[in-house]
Amino acid sequence: MDLILVSDENEEWVKNKTIRRLWHLDLISILIGLALFLIALPAVEETWGDSARVMLVCRLIGAFTVLWLILLNVSLAWFFYRHLLMAGLDLRFTPIFWYWLVWVLLLGALYAQLYCIKPSLFVFPDAPYIPASTFTHPQPSYFLRQLLVLKFYLYSACTAFTVSDPEISSASPSITGLNLVETIGNTLLLVVLVATFIHKSVLLKHQKD
Repeated sequence: MDLILVSDENEEWVKNKTIRRLWHLDLISILIGLALFLIALPAVEETWGDSARVMLVCRLIGAFTVLWLILLNVSLAWFFYRHLLMAGLDLRFTPIFWYWLVWVLLLGALYAQLYCIKPSLFVFPDAPYIPASTFTHPQPSYFLRQLLVLKFYLYSACTAFTVSDPEISSASPSITGLNLVETIGNTLLLVVLVATFIHKSVLLKHQKD
């Protein structure tokens, strides 16, 4: 798994034991999450989906899986940049972009899971479909399911930059609180981005001198 990280831009990841362990845990969790979302949960829903309790448990498992991945990636970002700063190593732009992208996508996936658990948490009048409490026949098409998730990705991106999404808004204090957490996280990444730009400028100036 370390081979994925060994490159000119990511070689520092494999030099720190904590970062390596977090990366291994993150990658394994992603693979388990994919197996859950693509195989296990759909199979359970189709077999026992006539029970509202089973559907709720499946959706809660999905939400907690996404939340776990968010916490792992936040921890990975924290220890990675902490290692670079404490070791006086070169800060890089590429990891910031990937951390931001993963942050936005995972929050979008979490919003989508929460919407499936309780649609009333959001104001979404033109939703592609409204998730039922039990497995319904016929199921919403693959296109509609992916369109729903895509709309929540866009909602997450808008939230990160405190821009109002034209289709979705919060209808619950808990979602508003989660929006605030996302905005704060995005602000911290922007601070790191500015710090990296300044660091690069200083290094370039010293090289010219």
